[in-house]
Amino acid sequence: MARILIVEDEIVAALMIRAFLEHSEHTVVGSVTSGTEAVRLAAETQPDLVLMDISLEGGLDGIAAATQIHEQLGIPIIYLTANAEDQTLQRAVATEPFGYLVKPFNQVGLHTTINIALRRYQLEQQLEQAEQWLATTLASIGDGTIATDEYGCITFMNAVAEHLTGWQQSEALGASAELVLRLIHAETRETIENPLLQAIRQGASVSISEHCLLQTKNGLERAIGDTAAPIRNDKGEITGGVLIFQDVTERRQAEALLHRRQEEFRALVENSPDIVVRFDREFRHVYVNPAVEVATGIAVEAFIGRTNAEMGMPTELVESWRETLQAVLDTSQEQIIEFQFSTPSGLRVYQARIVPEFSQDGSVDFLLCVSRDITEYKRAEALLRQQAERERLLVAIAQRVRQSLELDEILNTTVTEVRQLLQTDRVIIYRFEPDWSGFVIVESVGDGWIPMLGRRLFDPCLAMADCLIPYANGNISSIDDLENAGLAECYVGLLRQFQVKANLVIPVLLPPSQVNRNEDGLGHLWGLLAVQQCAAPRQWDELEIDLLKKLSAQVAVAIHQSYLYQQTQQQARQEQALSRVIQAIRNSLDLTTIFQTAVMEMGSLLQVEQANILQYLPEQGVWVHQASYRQSPDLAPVGLDVVGLEIPDEGNPITARLKQLEIVRLDDASTIAHEMTQILAQTFPGAWLAVPLQMNGAVWGNITLIHGPEPFVWQDWQIELTRAVGDQLAIAIQQSQLYQQVQQLNARLEEQVQERTLLLQQAFSFEATLKRIAERVRDSLDEDQILRAVVEELAVTLAISRCSVAVYDLPQRAVNVRYEYTTAVESLQGRLIPMSQFPEVYQQLLEGQHFQYCNVDARPIQEHVVRLACPIVDDQSVLGDLRLVNYAGYVFSEQEVRLVQQVANQCAIALRQSRLYQAAQAQVDELERLNQLKDDFVSTVSHELRTPMSSIRMAIQMLEVVLLQTEDGRSRNAADPSSLVLQPESFQRAARYVQVLRDECQRETMLIDDLLDLSRLEHQAEPLNPSTRDLQVWLAPLLAPFVDRLSSQQQRLETRVAVPLPPLTTDYSYLERILNELLQNACKYTPAGETIVVSLQSVERSSTLARSHIQISVSNSGVEIAADELNRVFDKFYRIPSLNPWQHRGTGLGLALVKRLIEPLRGVVEASSADGWTTFTVRIPLEFDEQESG
Repeated sequence: MARILIVEDEIVAALMIRAFLEHSEHTVVGSVTSGTEAVRLAAETQPDLVLMDISLEGGLDGIAAATQIHEQLGIPIIYLTANAEDQTLQRAVATEPFGYLVKPFNQVGLHTTINIALRRYQLEQQLEQAEQWLATTLASIGDGTIATDEYGCITFMNAVAEHLTGWQQSEALGASAELVLRLIHAETRETIENPLLQAIRQGASVSISEHCLLQTKNGLERAIGDTAAPIRNDKGEITGGVLIFQDVTERRQAEALLHRRQEEFRALVENSPDIVVRFDREFRHVYVNPAVEVATGIAVEAFIGRTNAEMGMPTELVESWRETLQAVLDTSQEQIIEFQFSTPSGLRVYQARIVPEFSQDGSVDFLLCVSRDITEYKRAEALLRQQAERERLLVAIAQRVRQSLELDEILNTTVTEVRQLLQTDRVIIYRFEPDWSGFVIVESVGDGWIPMLGRRLFDPCLAMADCLIPYANGNISSIDDLENAGLAECYVGLLRQFQVKANLVIPVLLPPSQVNRNEDGLGHLWGLLAVQQCAAPRQWDELEIDLLKKLSAQVAVAIHQSYLYQQTQQQARQEQALSRVIQAIRNSLDLTTIFQTAVMEMGSLLQVEQANILQYLPEQGVWVHQASYRQSPDLAPVGLDVVGLEIPDEGNPITARLKQLEIVRLDDASTIAHEMTQILAQTFPGAWLAVPLQMNGAVWGNITLIHGPEPFVWQDWQIELTRAVGDQLAIAIQQSQLYQQVQQLNARLEEQVQERTLLLQQAFSFEATLKRIAERVRDSLDEDQILRAVVEELAVTLAISRCSVAVYDLPQRAVNVRYEYTTAVESLQGRLIPMSQFPEVYQQLLEGQHFQYCNVDARPIQEHVVRLACPIVDDQSVLGDLRLVNYAGYVFSEQEVRLVQQVANQCAIALRQSRLYQAAQAQVDELERLNQLKDDFVSTVSHELRTPMSSIRMAIQMLEVVLLQTEDGRSRNAADPSSLVLQPESFQRAARYVQVLRDECQRETMLIDDLLDLSRLEHQAEPLNPSTRDLQVWLAPLLAPFVDRLSSQQQRLETRVAVPLPPLTTDYSYLERILNELLQNACKYTPAGETIVVSLQSVERSSTLARSHIQISVSNSGVEIAADELNRVFDKFYRIPSLNPWQHRGTGLGLALVKRLIEPLRGVVEASSADGWTTFTVRIPLEFDEQESG
């Protein structure tokens, strides 16, 4: 769409051009008649195009004005003229117009010329921008650029090319490329064929020779390089060539210097005793000196172009080198690495220093490595250090054994210092169990390796006598390389899962009296001291083995001493604890006291984290904690009170064994596979011991001990002590049960007597309550009074905290809480609750069922209550419900439920009686209202029918006067037609009376038509006649008849159209009638001096709107309708009580007709009134659906 300025001094021609452009995509920004005004208005409005008449009024004609506009503003011009003189046309052509129209012209010619001019202007602008961009790019490029035509004559050269050749572009333009670009060979000094001319001749790109020199205009020589290429047009024809080149003199000098330095470096390192290697960025050998061949026995040529991995070097060595080389690349910092390498003379230790070699841009191109053999130095250093450390370790451990009886401290210190001394990855002490499985009881392990501490390990190969006997005889097991040792697969798999590559095992042997396995000859084998290498295989030397044998002997002494001391202490504590438990049983029949004493004594004696007594409840399928002891209460999980905690029995493998009266011993609870027990193991980690408590051959419960948080091996004496305490507790439980049985029998007899008495009293109270409620129902028809009495009587009689009665609105699926008696602060009385909020409750009530329930998801503590819901039902439907609330845990008795049902029946009777009475009253009121409407309608119609008739009668009388009266005032004979002569001066009066007759007939006809239309719309539907129109065009003639009327009534009319408006498809006869009625209504009720506003806008479809529609609003100021009257203004014959029905003529049918007319169009009409304005809004869907409208 273009903005066009018209410059035309002929008014008719200007109007014709405007008319041609009125319905086009273009807009007219202005029209002037002189050249001076054209220049001024063009500067102000900045149009896209100017239509300029050549011959204009004033001193500035069209051609001169067009020249100024085009030069100053760059706006395209189209000339309009009837002048065909050659001189005038030549002047016009000289201004380079974008079009020329000779008058007269038609609309098609005008549009075509405008579109061609706009398109040409757009293309010229794009071409100019492209030329500017190309010139800027070529001028700013860093390389020299020269372009020629197809004959090799220079047409362009940038600043860089001027500098390199010594020629200025002004000098070179048109000159031959051979003259400006004189190229010679650097070595032979012979002339080289010009690559630019060669590219044009061959039609392909040509690269500049490597030894090419450019002789500049002032005699200098420059080494240049790059390419020349032909230039082709869109048909593929060669139209010239282009050469891109740069000065490469410094680059070639740098390359020569680099070559010399490389030769010097090669001479320097060829005879070095150290190994010198150069790697590229892919870690391939690009250079190795002869020292490599001496060290490895591999020829130098074999290394070139290959990586360490491709040379077959060990994987770990390759990986170590790769990580170090990568670190140099990443950090650009030198690295030092020590490594071992197998040479023809044996395993050697080297120290390598790796430094980066940088390129010109600062990146690392190569890595230079110098490696030196430090084997002898390392060997001497290691021997001296190991000897000193071994002596120190042996003395320290022997000293601790003599001074301490803390076995855990001695063993942990031993493994830690052995690992540090031998520089291994892991050192463990492994203790055998009776089945020759065992635990890793202490461990020292390096970072990154899988820990073994606390793991129960069992290897069938290790448990075989053939494997254990060598250990029992004091033999060791030394494995340098696990994968190549020829061991059993099960043993290899066991070690492999802990990443072991080399393993050295020393037996720990005790005197036979300390263990009970002498029958198989292995009794003195207590465990194993193992030293493991995980990173790589390792060869164990004799000094290391001798050290570990001595340490094993010291460990055996420490274990022997610790056993003797522990046995003495444990025996004394066992006897004391058992004595205290027996004394507590004798002194009390309270199981809580007895249980708490037992767990405290056992927990303190055995130094366990927890000691618990649980009771098994078969009916509930749970084990309940009755007593608990915690060694560290502060470490317990937050919010977890163990006493009373229930553990499910179903599917529990531990409780299943307890019910079989088996002792359950778990040295590591984390090994349990059962999901539920795993959760407990995570909460209470460590070792578990569960001993059943039995009564009469069946399990009563169990004693559970938890030693945490680490795994632990239960000793036999600990199990025996727990079993003994359990036997004493069984006696206490039996005594307590006998005493409780006697107490319960006495209490039960007393409770039965009290319950019987209460039931009788309750029955009498319920009967009295029901009688009072029945009397209230019979004595009153007030629904609220009856419901209130029912709620209060039930709440007081049943002593409940809350009682409410609700009435259902079944069509709306809602519940109205009519009355509530409550002791709480918050009340639900008066609330409207959707049934969908509690579907499970109201589904049963609507089926006529009563039930008790509680809210399982109640959040505040006050909502933990029990509720009784009872429906109020008559013979037709469910009318409502009674709701009673009591404290949590309460259960309404059968007698209470029966009372509530009887009360609900009384409520149903009361509601039905009240509603029948209300329905009768409503019918009486409706009949009175209809009678009033009938009277109002008869009065209104009578007034509306009589008023036009009175006017007609008076007009007839006055017309008779005009026709029958003579000039002297006498009357003529009406029976004589010849006497009826109309005098000339009476024509105006007669015409006025005829107009009155016509107006009043029209008014009478409209009234009758309104009545007939309303009747037709209510009883039958007519087929619609839809059409599509532009609403702006449609609206103007519709409003025209109201302009004079509004002016005569001193009212203002405003039209507000929100453009653009889409075309609307509908039945416009209906729509015109609707808008006419709304405007008639607005004219009728708008006071003088006030405003009527007609608004049109389009409302698009949205997430809250199902379809797009047109919204038409008619608003008038100065009058306001009360909110309670707005819903009734569309009723037939309805008049607003606050308005005088005789001041504003009408039948009250106009808005009712609007309401009926909008329905076939699938639209809506709404009324609103506020702040002194009243608005009627009509919404009609844009998408007309004939089937839906039909």
